[in-house]
Amino acid sequence: MRRRPTTTLIAAGMLGALALAACTPGSTSGGGPTASQSGAVNTDPASMGTVTLTVWDQEVRGGQAAQIEELNKEFHAKYPNITLKRVTRSFDDLKTTLGLALSGNTPPDVFQANNGRPDMGKFVQAGQLLPLDRYADAYQWDERYPESVRKYSSYSTDGKTFGTGSLYGLPRSARSSASTPTRRCSPRPASPRSPPRGPTSRPASRP
Repeated sequence: MRRRPTTTLIAAGMLGALALAACTPGSTSGGGPTASQSGAVNTDPASMGTVTLTVWDQEVRGGQAAQIEELNKEFHAKYPNITLKRVTRSFDDLKTTLGLALSGNTPPDVFQANNGRPDMGKFVQAGQLLPLDRYADAYQWDERYPESVRKYSSYSTDGKTFGTGSLYGLPRSARSSASTPTRRCSPRPASPRSPPRGPTSRPASRP
């Protein structure tokens, strides 16, 4: 499958537009209550009890798929209380089914998504993504990801203005992807111009 050029949730040519959505430590199990947007952020995954996170990604090619599986295995070995339920889909299938899944009763906790208005912007506007600003502060993401990267996963709360406002994703790689969480999980990247079209990403990888 040929990867399409993009600008991400993080971007191709810069950091890509495919966002890997995911929840940061503190997420509830699938079907749990809406995550709180106030209070202290728990940054100790081992203290969170038993957690299962459903993660959708489009890393279906051999080497990429094997790398994700190995990372998940290492994460689970370090935090055996957290299970990552991985669901792989082709780029086209992911783009087609993600909107329906987020509107249903069992949306993924973490997923890859395009950072453009037809995808991420629409999800923000519908209130389906959890703002990650509190987690960015707790994990000091501003020191790990420059503003020039984070702006590609930022939107105004109404989902209309790209590149400013709250952070809704993080890059999963130095390409076109970012990580974005859905509202049902407690998580775990802008110019005012329209974002480039193409693939963009809530769990995104936990810090």
